[in-house]
Amino acid sequence: MIRPLTKLVGARTVQSDFDRYLTVTRKNKKTELRNQARLMNRDLVKLTAPTGNAPINESFNVQRQFGMRAIESDIRKLFKEFYDLQIIKEPTNQVLAMRLRAMAQRRDYEGIKRVLQNIGFPVLDVMEAPDEHLYELLRNKKGRITGNAARRPVVVIARGSVAKLIKFKQAKVGLGKSGWLHGADKLGLRGIPNWITRHNGDGSYYEKQSADGDVITITIANRVGHVQSSGKDNRIVDRALQNRRRAWNEQIKAMLNNPQF
Repeated sequence: MIRPLTKLVGARTVQSDFDRYLTVTRKNKKTELRNQARLMNRDLVKLTAPTGNAPINESFNVQRQFGMRAIESDIRKLFKEFYDLQIIKEPTNQVLAMRLRAMAQRRDYEGIKRVLQNIGFPVLDVMEAPDEHLYELLRNKKGRITGNAARRPVVVIARGSVAKLIKFKQAKVGLGKSGWLHGADKLGLRGIPNWITRHNGDGSYYEKQSADGDVITITIANRVGHVQSSGKDNRIVDRALQNRRRAWNEQIKAMLNNPQF
């Protein structure tokens, strides 16, 4: 068994399907348990953000590009640089633009905020540079900036500060996935790209055999903060187990339909 992961889905159903798979395929129980743990470990990595719309089937490179684009898009939704605002770059009201520029030079954040709100600009706040903690706080359960967070940006004064935060956050792409890899070597998991393996996300791998060696317990855990908080809502473990069950049943069906079986 793979514990405690099977406790999150119908454990009896999963065990029943696995036992049937072993019976039909006549595979060695211990060998196949480790093989399936390895495949599930890969599924868990694939299903953890960043992903596209078909995480199990899409390539890791596609997932990386999706993550890089999502970070840049979301940060630029949330944070707008003051000097890039249209009312500053291409002002139709020169007096207002000069007034706002003067406020920016003396770092009058509250004054800028009041003026922008008075002219109908839906600003959430004005600050010197993007706040990473605010970005993390406003991300939804899927890690994206949407809704009010996207419609009411934060205006920042420091030039180039938005690009700086984007670069910093993009360097962390793959951290969440890496939390699953603590048992990769023991399970023989290969083919995980460097943009994931270069990180060392918090997680654990534990393997135990019963005294008679008949029962093997494998526990895989990912303790990276945002994966822990969003994993249940995104059903990462459930979906990984369901993918294993689907694969078992497809192989059983293929073998039973084979006249030479």
